[in-house]
Amino acid sequence: EGVKDTHERTRQKMEELKITGKESQEEMERDRQKGREAAKEAEEEMGRRTRELKEGAEE
Repeated sequence: EGVKDTHERTRQKMEELKITGKESQEEMERDRQKGREAAKEAEEEMGRRTRELKEGAEE
Protein backbone atom coordinates (compact mmCIF):
# COMPACT_ATOMS: atom_id res chain seq x y z
CA GLU A 1 0.00 0.00 0.00
CA GLY A 2 2.78 2.44 0.94
CA VAL A 3 4.63 1.65 -2.29
CA LYS A 4 1.55 2.36 -4.38
CA ASP A 5 1.11 5.65 -2.51
CA THR A 6 4.71 6.68 -3.13
CA HIS A 7 4.39 5.69 -6.77
CA GLU A 8 1.27 7.83 -7.15
CA ARG A 9 2.93 10.81 -5.47
CA THR A 10 5.96 10.42 -7.72
CA ARG A 11 3.70 10.29 -10.77
CA GLN A 12 1.89 13.45 -9.67
CA LYS A 13 5.19 15.23 -9.04
CA MET A 14 6.41 14.24 -12.52
CA GLU A 15 3.18 15.58 -13.99
CA GLU A 16 3.62 18.88 -12.12
CA LEU A 17 7.22 19.17 -13.30
CA LYS A 18 6.17 18.48 -16.87
CA ILE A 19 3.57 21.26 -16.65
CA THR A 20 6.07 23.63 -15.01
CA GLY A 21 8.64 22.82 -17.67
CA LYS A 22 6.14 23.56 -20.40
CA GLU A 23 5.24 26.87 -18.77
CA SER A 24 8.86 27.93 -18.42
CA GLN A 25 9.48 27.00 -22.04
CA GLU A 26 6.53 29.17 -23.10
CA GLU A 27 7.90 31.94 -20.89
CA MET A 28 11.32 31.65 -22.52
CA GLU A 29 9.69 31.86 -25.95
CA ARG A 30 7.79 35.00 -24.91
CA ASP A 31 11.03 36.54 -23.63
CA ARG A 32 12.78 35.69 -26.89
CA GLN A 33 9.91 37.27 -28.81
CA LYS A 34 10.18 40.42 -26.68
CA GLY A 35 13.92 40.48 -27.32
CA ARG A 36 13.41 40.23 -31.07
CA GLU A 37 10.85 43.04 -31.00
CA ALA A 38 13.16 45.23 -28.91
CA ALA A 39 16.05 44.57 -31.29
CA LYS A 40 13.88 45.46 -34.27
CA GLU A 41 12.76 48.69 -32.61
CA ALA A 42 16.35 49.59 -31.76
CA GLU A 43 17.39 48.94 -35.35
CA GLU A 44 14.60 51.15 -36.67
CA GLU A 45 15.57 53.88 -34.21
CA MET A 46 19.20 53.70 -35.36
CA GLY A 47 18.03 53.95 -38.97
CA ARG A 48 15.99 57.05 -38.16
CA ARG A 49 18.88 58.70 -36.35
CA THR A 50 21.27 57.93 -39.19
CA ARG A 51 18.87 59.49 -41.70
CA GLU A 52 18.42 62.55 -39.48
CA LEU A 53 22.19 62.95 -39.17
CA LYS A 54 22.67 62.65 -42.93
CA GLU A 55 19.90 65.17 -43.58
CA GLY A 56 21.38 67.49 -40.95
CA ALA A 57 24.83 67.23 -42.53
CA GLU A 58 23.46 68.04 -45.98
CA GLU A 59 21.86 71.29 -44.84
